[in-house]
Amino acid sequence: MEEENVLDLSKWILTLVPRTRGRMKLQIKLGKEEALAFKNFTEMVKPPDIDEQDFLKGIFKIGIETMEMRLMEAIKGHAEENNIDLSSVGLAEELDTSAATS
Repeated sequence: MEEENVLDLSKWILTLVPRTRGRMKLQIKLGKEEALAFKNFTEMVKPPDIDEQDFLKGIFKIGIETMEMRLMEAIKGHAEENNIDLSSVGLAEELDTSAATS
């Protein structure tokens, strides 16, 4: 039986370095097993016509969009549970826009 490699996010070392011209560098250091697990994941799901850098950017973008969508859903739920009018705090239009794009 093959040994399963798991990505353990609690052990990741993340570095965010501001750059010039409004850019930033995001670096993720993985351990040996995590690097192998990520390599295996990439080999299984990355389409052959997309280079690795564009694939990683896509994963990051999808993760951010998913997190934003979940946050907006949580805000809506909280507002409904507590009878908060989101238009009074300027969020109703923002939530409608994010719902339309998802």
